Amino acid sequence: MMTKAFIVTKGEYDHEILKALLPATTSENVEFIAGTWRSSAISIARSILVAKYIPVALVLDTDTTDSSAIREDRDYLQMALAEASFGVKYAVFQAVPEIEILFLEDWDFVGRQIGKKKEEFTHFELEYAQLQPKKFLFSQLEDIPYPQALTQLLARMDRQTIERIQQNPLVRDLNNFLLSVIEKSPERSHPAGQPAVALPSVTA
Repeated sequence: MMTKAFIVTKGEYDHEILKALLPATTSENVEFIAGTWRSSAISIARSILVAKYIPVALVLDTDTTDSSAIREDRDYLQMALAEASFGVKYAVFQAVPEIEILFLEDWDFVGRQIGKKKEEFTHFELEYAQLQPKKFLFSQLEDIPYPQALTQLLARMDRQTIERIQQNPLVRDLNNFLLSVIEKSPERSHPAGQPAVALPSVTA
């Protein structure tokens, strides 16, 4: 099947999370690419727009909850992709502060995995979960290294949990963007007058 859109993330584990959450009708038309670093993810997204002439969704952690910093970063990312788009559709999606925050959309699910209900955590623990969701989640899953713990979490998600997390604005808006470009996607060729550009190599 022809690739109708790309999702670019920093790190392969981020796109594993998104693969598990996006409907199959969306993900089957999408190719996932992971940059090793944030800067490489941005570079890859720009290169796809220029070289492939195919829509791109760039999904990155904000690594902060400061609204001013988030807005500034969004403006920068929008500008970086706009400069390379040549009219190709693109969108920027920010996970605040990290993509692992999505799991906290379903505390019943989280509670079952770590053996502790949300009400049993202190106010400070819950605040920490919002600020450092990755560290919070995987510190609760004792004796399981991060990659295996993430794989385990994704494998244990049932349909109800997936549907709850799909209501998060990040997942919902990402899916809506992808559906909009997939539905309108013709066979694409490189725009006239624009030289082909090789995509940077990726080692994630």
